[in-house]
Amino acid sequence: MAKKAHVVGGSNVFEDLGHPRPAEALAKAELARKIGGIIERRGLTQAAAAAILEVDQPKVSALIRGRLASRWTAWCGSWCCWEVTSRSW
Repeated sequence: MAKKAHVVGGSNVFEDLGHPRPAEALAKAELARKIGGIIERRGLTQAAAAAILEVDQPKVSALIRGRLASRWTAWCGSWCCWEVTSRSW
């Protein structure tokens, strides 16, 4: 069996795949991952996270699964900043 050639990708998979706005797509994916990590670290259910974030549970589910609409980008950025600055280290 012949080996298949492979291509080494760059630092942004969305750019490699030809996404029309790769930087935005990568930022959304990173925000979703970070928020999901915070929710997991705190041991929150999606319902509990929804109450804290003042959104409904399906929105938290979509966020955790990386299904981010444009309107989430600004909100997620604000929430991440709040999380970092409100923590007591």
